[in-house]
Amino acid sequence: MGRKVFITSDIGFDEQLEQVAQENPTAALMWPWLLTYFDDWGRASASPGRIRRQVFSAFAFSDDEIREALQLYAQVGLILLYQGPDGRDYIAIPKDKWFAYQTHIRAEKRDRDRSKYPAPPSSSVADSAGSARSRADARADAQPRVPARDNAPLRASPSPSPSPSPSPSPSPSPIAPPQEASPPGPPRAAGGDGLATASPAGTERPEPAPRRARASGRAPRLPPDLRRLVGEWRAAVVADGLAPPRDWHLRASGYVRRWVQAGATVADLRAWWAWLHDDPWWATRYPEVALWDRAWSQWRLRAHAPPRGRPPGELSGAAAVDALLAGLTRQEGGRDDPG
Repeated sequence: MGRKVFITSDIGFDEQLEQVAQENPTAALMWPWLLTYFDDWGRASASPGRIRRQVFSAFAFSDDEIREALQLYAQVGLILLYQGPDGRDYIAIPKDKWFAYQTHIRAEKRDRDRSKYPAPPSSSVADSAGSARSRADARADAQPRVPARDNAPLRASPSPSPSPSPSPSPSPSPIAPPQEASPPGPPRAAGGDGLATASPAGTERPEPAPRRARASGRAPRLPPDLRRLVGEWRAAVVADGLAPPRDWHLRASGYVRRWVQAGATVADLRAWWAWLHDDPWWATRYPEVALWDRAWSQWRLRAHAPPRGRPPGELSGAAAVDALLAGLTRQEGGRDDPG
């Protein structure tokens, strides 16, 4: 029986999910599907294979792509990625954020923790909050700083409060001599607007954190010839009067990428597509991307099977039976002949 999970329409404005989309757009599209994987307390196993079988069975995502997405979610603070007492990896959504949207879960069930997954340690929660603050500070430092205008009015500093005890001497306090201006500190590197601002002497401002490099395990984009081929397939589906789902192109590209990595060529892909339309059973089911792995395996078995021809001179059927009977007759006749 399916479970109920609430997904807000504000998901498209989430800043953390926007950071994920900038690094890996596919991982951002995977996030709403992953929400259905958590239990009522916002916890689940972090096994990429289990997530692939339970959530993305209809997609061509690999375990490495799922593992990369989980690490990216943890880096931006969407989830907590931690290790349980049994040594296994688990994921969890921060409790306050999970129950803020899953309002259908009763209060008594929230307080009575019966999740089969261990709760994240307090250190993981603190690290997640600290990393989120660090990213916010880095974004603030990365903003260009505009120097103060020369004609801006100076603000008067408030006067100190009067001393409760009267001064023992009625003589006026001497006027302090003017202080010499301290030399300016080294200029900062130019920001995004090309302006350089100087920091006060003796103070060091943290440099903006560099943007995280893209993970090397991300799937590369399809070459132009393969992208055109997938586009031709989609156009053929639409020409047949069918309406493919919105993620059809993404799933089809995943299958093509995996087959090409296994050694398939563009000629093989075109031959397979033609075989789908010629086969009586697959001619009505070729738009179903979830069945493509099965169709690809069947085509490869038929296309690469050895020929089933007979050796030259070998008889079959009735001709083979007649030849066998004639040979037996000649053998019996030779034994009965007295000459």
